[in-house]
Amino acid sequence: MQCNWVKRVLFLADRVSLVKQALNAFKKFLPNSSPVNLIEDHKGQGRVCVSTYQTMMGLINETNEEKYFVPYESYSIPTKFTREGIKYSELSEQEKQQWDEIEWSEENEISLNEIDASALNNWLFNMNTVDKVLEYLMTRGIFCKWGR
Repeated sequence: MQCNWVKRVLFLADRVSLVKQALNAFKKFLPNSSPVNLIEDHKGQGRVCVSTYQTMMGLINETNEEKYFVPYESYSIPTKFTREGIKYSELSEQEKQQWDEIEWSEENEISLNEIDASALNNWLFNMNTVDKVLEYLMTRGIFCKWGR
């Protein structure tokens, strides 16, 4: 957006809390993007529109004309650790060395040989992590050409 490659953005999330976080990140990192929360303002105009999938589907269903939308392209970035957790026995020698150097506290309710996926996700996906991911996206986002 800063280079004027992107004219309008539709940012979709699956939860209202993520929409609010994204909206705050756009306001913080790209204040001139005029972000609009489509959950609260269905007819809002701006360079960035932020919504939940459910709200967007409702808005699409309200009109018989789909003329405002281009085909979307979704990006899924699955990682092994967030799907399967971490198992010490499956780490490389370098990763085992890094693991052994960590000072584990007694407060952590994890085994020293394994961290299951749900515990890892709870630790990774907190407000600070989400903010860092959104900051990275805002400052180094992916440029796509739609071919139209």
